[in-house]
Amino acid sequence: MNQTNFELIITDDMNILKINFEGLLTHKTTLIAIQKWKEIFGQYPEQKFTLIFNSLKMSDYEQPVRLAVQETLILLKKQVASIWVITDSKVVAAGVGLVSMFTSFKIKMVTSEDKIDNTFNTHKSILNNID
Repeated sequence: MNQTNFELIITDDMNILKINFEGLLTHKTTLIAIQKWKEIFGQYPEQKFTLIFNSLKMSDYEQPVRLAVQETLILLKKQVASIWVITDSKVVAAGVGLVSMFTSFKIKMVTSEDKIDNTFNTHKSILNNID
């Protein structure tokens, strides 16, 4: 089963968009997720976001996914403050390295969510789940 869901955290001092991936990340699923990502950013056009891509439950991804994400990051770069990827997969890490190289974003990779700055965890109480 492949599934993608979104978590949006908006506070006075930060905006976080977390996208959770499960199973095989297909190109079709990615395009749907990108549309939702653009809609969320469109609701806050003057705001910058920290993006968190949680790929721990992702089994693999189709090759066009990397290029689609890369193009979207370039398109929305004015609204991206920072990027985190949660993964323990060497395949995902290699793809992230390529995205980082071609977009000039310094993408931070961690193997678990608790390794991300504690700042993000203090705002869990205002978490809104978006499907």
